[in-house]
Amino acid sequence: MQVSFTLFFFLMGIVLSGILLGSFTYIQDESSSQNRGSKYWLLSLVSTTLGYFVFSVAIGTAPNAIKAHSFIFTVANVLYVGGLVFQVLFCHTLRYNNPKSIWFAWAFLILFAMEYEYARGAGYFSLRVIQVALISLVCQVWQIIDLWLFTRRNQSIQLRLLAACTVFEALLVIARALLASKTGNVETLEQIPVSLLVVTFGFSAFNVVSYLIAAGYWAEQNVAKRTEARIENEKVKALLHERDALVGSLLKANKNSTTAAISASIAHELNQPIAAIDVNMFMLERALEASPVDTQKVEALMASIGADNQRAANIIRSIGSIFKNNAAPHQTIAVGDLLASVMRIAGPDCKAKGIELIAEAGVDANLYIDSTAVQQVFLNLIANSVAALQQARAPSGKIQISASCIGHGVRFSVLDNGPGIPAQYQSRIFELMQSNKEGGSGLGLWLCKHIITEHGGAIWFENQQDSGVQFNFELPYSTPIVSP
Repeated sequence: MQVSFTLFFFLMGIVLSGILLGSFTYIQDESSSQNRGSKYWLLSLVSTTLGYFVFSVAIGTAPNAIKAHSFIFTVANVLYVGGLVFQVLFCHTLRYNNPKSIWFAWAFLILFAMEYEYARGAGYFSLRVIQVALISLVCQVWQIIDLWLFTRRNQSIQLRLLAACTVFEALLVIARALLASKTGNVETLEQIPVSLLVVTFGFSAFNVVSYLIAAGYWAEQNVAKRTEARIENEKVKALLHERDALVGSLLKANKNSTTAAISASIAHELNQPIAAIDVNMFMLERALEASPVDTQKVEALMASIGADNQRAANIIRSIGSIFKNNAAPHQTIAVGDLLASVMRIAGPDCKAKGIELIAEAGVDANLYIDSTAVQQVFLNLIANSVAALQQARAPSGKIQISASCIGHGVRFSVLDNGPGIPAQYQSRIFELMQSNKEGGSGLGLWLCKHIITEHGGAIWFENQQDSGVQFNFELPYSTPIVSP
């Protein structure tokens, strides 16, 4: 009898050790994902495995252990009950993940150990068997309820098999409690009834099977996660392929839009010099038809036409450098000369349209800039003000240009007394292809921002309280780079 008991419990411990080693990879994967259920199941498996080994040692080393009330049986039963409690926590965590549950489990096991040791010392064998059986029954019923509620919403074959196996364990526990209640005083292993031994062996066998099924559940979870990860990887690959295709399409579209933007920009910027050339050509024809011919006037008109022609060439070069990301040639120019050149170009057109254009160069400073590009910033801002004043039909339109030092550079302002910028356009006024003017191209202010940014400056606008809008932009001082 002693040898049979020892070999049986030792064999159960060996089988559970094999389950523990075989499930280590799955448990490790689950533990890395902060899954408390896997940790509870691992504690349950380790506790039960140690319990079977301790039972084997206790029976093999103490033939009269029951009569002698060996303390090692208390340790074995506490480990066995601990396995049941932790398995309940594993099943309960499937539905509710309460981190405080583990502390209640440890407290219960401590109280159980103290009470069981007292009962063992009193020699109540049947009472101890019934007590452990009742605790087992409560744990198994709790486990069955949690598994049943969980599998109603989650299709897991392994957990359904675990619930069925736990039902058989519960039935055997009930039988064990009933048989123990009819058993008299037991002092040696030989006095334990055979029927009670058979039920105990059967329960232990189903207990091992339940751990095998639970290990299958972790394998099932692992396979499901790997399958999900593979599907996600395929989705990511498909998205990356789609992204690459989209990027390729955008690059192709960008080339087309860049070409269109260059064409539109050239057309937009060349309007002013070409219009000036047309006006000067008309005036030149009239001057040549006069008799006698005013040579000084003809020479002045020819010079003006040449200057406008050069300005058109500079505009094409400047815009080309913007889209090619090439640095346009810079030169040193006085702030007063810059504003004077702007007045010479824009003044006649404003005067013809009844708009007063005023420039005040309140600073004596030099800037190292692409003067043609910055000149275009002024002309674009003035053109926008002229269009706004004409659209609003202001009786006395006025545009005022001013310059002031700000320490690190010069701040320029272009102020008009027009209607201002509507609220719905203010957040995207500097975006490409955005315009609040009727028939506007949406390029002027975008080009202005690009030019000022390329010079290391900033541009913004302020709607005035009474009427009108003021555009401000800053250009930093810079020193020409002299080649050695």
